[in-house]
Amino acid sequence: LPFYALIAFTGFRGLRGAWPVALVAGLSFALTQFFVSNYIGQQLPDVLASLVSLICVVVFVKVWQPKDIEDFRVNLPGGTAAAATRRGSDAMLDDTGSNTPIGERDIPRPAASRELSTGAPDLKETILGWLPWVLVSAVVIFWVEATVAANARQLIAWPGLDNKIFLTLYHKPYAAVYTFEPLGTGTAILVATIITTIIYFLVGRARPEDVAGAIADTFKQLYLAIITVAFIVALAFLFNYSGMAYSLGLAISNVGSIYPFFAAFLGWIACFLSGSDTSSNALFGNLQATAARQLKLSPVLMAATNSSGAVMSKMISPQNVTTGASTIGLAGKEGSIIRRTFIHSIILEVLLGIVVMIQQYWIPGIIPK
Repeated sequence: LPFYALIAFTGFRGLRGAWPVALVAGLSFALTQFFVSNYIGQQLPDVLASLVSLICVVVFVKVWQPKDIEDFRVNLPGGTAAAATRRGSDAMLDDTGSNTPIGERDIPRPAASRELSTGAPDLKETILGWLPWVLVSAVVIFWVEATVAANARQLIAWPGLDNKIFLTLYHKPYAAVYTFEPLGTGTAILVATIITTIIYFLVGRARPEDVAGAIADTFKQLYLAIITVAFIVALAFLFNYSGMAYSLGLAISNVGSIYPFFAAFLGWIACFLSGSDTSSNALFGNLQATAARQLKLSPVLMAATNSSGAVMSKMISPQNVTTGASTIGLAGKEGSIIRRTFIHSIILEVLLGIVVMIQQYWIPGIIPK
């Protein structure tokens, strides 16, 4: 993905100049994600992989920089220089139809950014800046290893629904059990947030209004996404218990041996609509497994393909684009961002479908049992 991004947005010239940092970013992310998902748990693969990849890139660019780095700079208000698309590269159209390259026009900065110092942070500021991410990772790892969530977990058979629906496909009743988990991973993140807040009060001289403001800003950016995910999860339960997922799985299995290629696009569609990889899995996870069993394919690979396919549409999901644009001062430019990234999302999805076909039919031994 880092190599593709370089080629897509800066051309082969950009790849020639920056391939070492792309290799460091991609390899550190992939290796960390593999290790965490296989030996720690499913809660933190992306969080820890992103953290390790970011650290590796920061350290790497301290000792290495591309020779043509000046071609990638853009002038921002306030005199700050930032890496961006090189001058003369493909233009990102704004809502007025202007095709001025990013490198030749000013980019608005959020109000909060303009108030900050442009100088390098000192050691204390650096530690406080990394602290939230490190604490979240550490607390969640402890939570998983100590199985804290299991201590208060309760399984509640849902009245009037548990084992009342018969799955003719699998010749067994469908269990409807609600897992009440007050000490789940979300609680671990809440604990990490409280610890971070206390440290900021004691060391960073934060004020209560600072914390309240951060909570308000976060809610303002994410409340629509939160509501969307809640409704999508509810829809997923309806989707499963009404039999729609299994009926659709049976129908889609009629495409035959090429199904692994299209399995990626099911996840792509679900994530585009919901904005969430988790919601995509909730919607189509059972469908993918059902179709795989009908076609004698790997249910594990098809479920993983649904998740991977969903990731490829995050870059064009309206919810994600809106959230990202609002944090970098580009609110109102969501249409331009989606137009610029849509074709790349499709290309990556096609490449993923080809990889899945190869895994299923040429190297099935690579699929976990």
